[in-house]
Amino acid sequence: MLEGIISGIIQGIFEWLPVSSQGVITMVSEILMDYEFESAIALGIWLHSGTSLAALIIFREDLKMLLLQLKNSNANNFSRNYVYTTFISAIIGFPILLFLGEINIQSGSAVMVLIGLAMTITSVFLKFSRVIKDERALADISIKDSILIGAMQGLSAIPGLSRSGVTVAVLLGRGFGRKDALRFSFMLSIPVSLGAALVAGIRYELPQSTVGAVGALTALLVGLVSIKALLALSGKINFSMFMGIAGIAILAGGLFQIMAS
Repeated sequence: MLEGIISGIIQGIFEWLPVSSQGVITMVSEILMDYEFESAIALGIWLHSGTSLAALIIFREDLKMLLLQLKNSNANNFSRNYVYTTFISAIIGFPILLFLGEINIQSGSAVMVLIGLAMTITSVFLKFSRVIKDERALADISIKDSILIGAMQGLSAIPGLSRSGVTVAVLLGRGFGRKDALRFSFMLSIPVSLGAALVAGIRYELPQSTVGAVGALTALLVGLVSIKALLALSGKINFSMFMGIAGIAILAGGLFQIMAS
């Protein structure tokens, strides 16, 4: 049960920060809980069910309006591009998840290096995105925006590459405001993350396990608090610096263990 609580807290907080929750959970599960790489990846994916439900609860009115517009064939620019972005993410992300599921990495040090590199790359991406000052409205989102955001969200299936970090970075780089970037990024997580979580949960029978059930519930509860807090503090957090420090620390730790072995 304790493993589930710890994993759920990590997921509930880190999913919304520009630090990969899946990457951190994979690392913690491999090193501290003695999970095999594939099992650690599966747990990290499954826990997205909790945070996806948290986002669904908070943004339920926005999503209800979006679905009604699509149903009535009067979808606006935002609604259409939400669907396009989700579709592109699925095309890119699911093959990556299937590929990762076949990898058997025994060394926790190798996993740390992978995660550290990916997190450091994300921090650089975020740093450069902050120089854009113009703010566009989400209603002005274009198909080009959808392709870029969807591609990056799909690539974030790689453990350590932060979904929130890269999607927010693209939105900021394309001229959207920080709060709108966070809001759209959080909403985008729902269909793709929930779909991937259900596939992993069924394949590895995680809902029936104590760790899986407790972890998902904990992620849901912590996620509800985290989303509201981040939206309220959206203009005051230096995400790129935080992620850069964390990525370099993990990378250095992994390299040190490899050299020491």
